Amino acid sequence: MIGGFIPLSTGLLSAHILAEYLQQDAGILTWYKGELLDMAKDVGYRLLPAFNTTTGIPYSRINLKYGIKSDRLESSRETCTACAGSIILEMAALSRLTGESVFEEKAHRAMDELWKMRHRSSDLMGTVLNVHSGDWIRRDSGVGAGIDSYYEYCLKAYILLGDDRYLNRLVYSDIWL
Repeated sequence: MIGGFIPLSTGLLSAHILAEYLQQDAGILTWYKGELLDMAKDVGYRLLPAFNTTTGIPYSRINLKYGIKSDRLESSRETCTACAGSIILEMAALSRLTGESVFEEKAHRAMDELWKMRHRSSDLMGTVLNVHSGDWIRRDSGVGAGIDSYYEYCLKAYILLGDDRYLNRLVYSDIWL
């Protein structure tokens, strides 16, 4: 599950950063050689096939052992906006820590595609869409489940990455105001 990547990768990435900090600042954990980052990178690579959709918006679920099975693709064509847009921080952090830009690029593309699909008169997102056609399955918007963390992650992406496009999405959507 794409949303399942968030706690898994956040835990691995956070623990890696803490271990490196403790090595440098306190001189402990001298045995640590980046194994947690290696594990996070492995999970990241296993997740990348989920982004192989027409829109670049990831499938909502992927089996980390077997990838995406063609017999299950039909049932997984729909995803909620929150699932598709809430991996930007983890993927960007993974790219920046590993020096491999592919993770951040995939997440930016998914966020950009979601933004292109917003309702033109309100600049708001729907809650559920088809990852291949980009058609909204549920056009309703709000601040509840399925949509809320898209806006939360726009703010966090702006803070962490300093990328104005994420701040602008909040302003244009009147979420920020």
